[in-house]
Amino acid sequence: METQFHVLAVDDSIIDRKLIERLLKTSSFHVTAVDSPNKALALLGLIGNADANENELGMKVNMIITDYSMPEMTGYDLLKKIKESDRLKGIPVVIMSSENIPSRITRCLEDGAEDFFLKPVQLSDVDKLKPHLLRSKFENFCKFQQRLLSGHPDAGNSGQNCVTIRKVEVGFERFQVTAVDSGTKALELLGLQRNEDTDLEQQHHHHDMEVNLIITDHCMPGMTGYELLKKIKEFENLQDTPVVIMSSENIPSRINICLEEGAEDFLLKPVQLSDVDKLKPHLMRSKSNGQ
Repeated sequence: METQFHVLAVDDSIIDRKLIERLLKTSSFHVTAVDSPNKALALLGLIGNADANENELGMKVNMIITDYSMPEMTGYDLLKKIKESDRLKGIPVVIMSSENIPSRITRCLEDGAEDFFLKPVQLSDVDKLKPHLLRSKFENFCKFQQRLLSGHPDAGNSGQNCVTIRKVEVGFERFQVTAVDSGTKALELLGLQRNEDTDLEQQHHHHDMEVNLIITDHCMPGMTGYELLKKIKEFENLQDTPVVIMSSENIPSRINICLEEGAEDFLLKPVQLSDVDKLKPHLMRSKSNGQ
């Protein structure tokens, strides 16, 4: 099974470092372990000559777990530096300590730590990391969607012909997300509408694409999400594919007609982390039906 989450572990004690590394690997995490905050900052591209590290490792770290008491720099100081970085501040940071000092714990949590573990860390503590990892992944994907819709260059948006494919994790299942900017583009990818500008090889690839769930905005120029839903449900090969509709407008009649015509759910924007749990049953059922 492919590891899905990359955890950077920081501890100057080789015994504690090996312990947390073993516990994380037992839970199928990919782990990079270092013995000082300065090495962690170098890997994250915050200090030193990090032209390569900034892109090669920093963006791939899903969580940082660090000891509190270390020479030269505490785990709290490391936390502060990470939260000061626009690029890294969204990465969850968990702090560990063998000392149960309430004021220290409170300060770390108030300044952005996701959790505070007392040593020795137990396997049960590792299970507490999963919700933080899930939220981090979902928030990162939401930011990506926002950049895509706003035409941010990092999202790969090249204008009207934008089709972006991206691997993301929902819970502990890996999914491939294809993001498009219109209902028409979605229909083209699903093989329901032909684009004369798309070559035959691309069209064949798109028609064979397995889709487990479609999530669409309601208000779009050219075609509403409701109209896209209707077209999908009229097509025999796709009518069992779950469709979820989003809208920033809470209009009961609109919500009801979408649900009556086959939408699995209707989410109000901005989409929240709690909405992810509503998607998972639809995704799992769709994947099960496709097996």
